Amino acid sequence: MFFKRVHLFAFVDRPVEVSIEAGCLVPHTLLDLYARSDFGRVLVELREDYRSLITRNTRVLILGDARNNRRPPRADLLAKLHTAAAQVVWVNPEPNRRWNTGDSVMNLYARHCDHVMAAGSLRELAAALDRSIVRT
Repeated sequence: MFFKRVHLFAFVDRPVEVSIEAGCLVPHTLLDLYARSDFGRVLVELREDYRSLITRNTRVLILGDARNNRRPPRADLLAKLHTAAAQVVWVNPEPNRRWNTGDSVMNLYARHCDHVMAAGSLRELAAALDRSIVRT
């Protein structure tokens, strides 16, 4: 066993606790897959509703493209999360050349992460994680 406790969240425009059951991701409340992504709102709600989960023993892994539909990114809240947690890692499914184009604000988030990497497939994700992170 690697971790004592694991909390999983999925989000589009707000965090929703999820679990993995029989190999499927199961949201505990409604997850609106048609909403527009809003990382800023997600960070606000994580700070307001789940602050007690983030401690110096917490590893935060974010899988997302950092495209925020031109909404406020609230990178200041990611900075606070980074200060409270042991480690913040961001895995972006887009290739690096697409970061910071259009509505991507990856550069704003990257400065508050211990590791940032591109991984567009499970093979790339496994290789990136193996190379760089979650060492205690």
